[in-house]
Amino acid sequence: MKNTIIFGILFILCTVVQAESVKVDYYNQAGCSHCETFEKILEQVKTEGKYQLVVNSYEIRLDPAGRSKFIEMAKKFGIPEEEWGTPTVVLNDQSYFIGEISKEEFEGWLFNCSTGNCKGSGGGSGQSVLSPPTAFIAGLVSGFNPCLFAVLLFLITYSLGMSENKMRLVKLTISFSLGIFAAYFIIGLGLLSFASVIDLGAISMFIAALVIVLGLWTIKDYRNPKSLLVETPDSVKGMSESLTRKNSVFAAFALGGIFSLVKAPCVGGLYLSILDMVSSSDVATKANSIPLLIAYNLGLVFPLLLISGAVLFGVPPKKIEEWREKNKYAMRIFLGLALIAVGLIMLWQAGIIRL
Repeated sequence: MKNTIIFGILFILCTVVQAESVKVDYYNQAGCSHCETFEKILEQVKTEGKYQLVVNSYEIRLDPAGRSKFIEMAKKFGIPEEEWGTPTVVLNDQSYFIGEISKEEFEGWLFNCSTGNCKGSGGGSGQSVLSPPTAFIAGLVSGFNPCLFAVLLFLITYSLGMSENKMRLVKLTISFSLGIFAAYFIIGLGLLSFASVIDLGAISMFIAALVIVLGLWTIKDYRNPKSLLVETPDSVKGMSESLTRKNSVFAAFALGGIFSLVKAPCVGGLYLSILDMVSSSDVATKANSIPLLIAYNLGLVFPLLLISGAVLFGVPPKKIEEWREKNKYAMRIFLGLALIAVGLIMLWQAGIIRL
């Protein structure tokens, strides 16, 4: 009888300890793959019943009230805007973590909070795989593109035939590069603004599949001069030649912008994946997205600036054209493989592919 009473008291005590509630404020956004992973962990913990959780969920991209709550929380904890990400989870209004977390790590946070030790903060590895250096490298891969080189070398060759003034040549190539930069930057901002109204994350799988298809298409047609990914329409060729003959800075800028629109399938596959990552991995604010767009587009035009620099320092355009012609097929295959790799990474982030 005595043992039964003691067991009963211990059972009641354990039940009380287990029933200690923990307030969980969960900030998320549609299309966030790490949010989906955390929600599964949250459901598992709730089902096991070891901790009594009071969960408040806030969507921060499409719901203005949720976003206001998130900003208020970030100010309270002093979280700088460049570190904002999803999921962000706040426990008992005292402790928070940002990004991917394992079930064991989450339960460790819960144990600390349930025993009165709920101070501290943490950042998981899933805050964002995308950073300005990563975006720059993606742009650089897109920039080493035979489509871009062909138009730039045509501009350089024609301009040198008109004048031996190499500084003017540099101005023209910089203007051409700025035209490409401006066109893709404006397109990127427009698509991200669209994402703030309609959830692009919901079509992430479509974007990933499209990027992979573009990669396979690029490899399949790497030797086909009539491929839509390579061939420039005759009307655009005529317009390009007309603008080049004007030999003006504005004409070169316009040529870069026009080329960006016509050759979007040739150049924009990686950009599409970057925009999807920006829209779904982080809080889509201008402060976070603009540096990434700038970094990508700087990487995109960097090879063009290298070419103009090489010509300025005496490398004949003919030599560069010979190198381009010799390596154009290898560059197309490389670009195709890069697109496929990025598409697979997007599927892995979304949990469709597991290693």
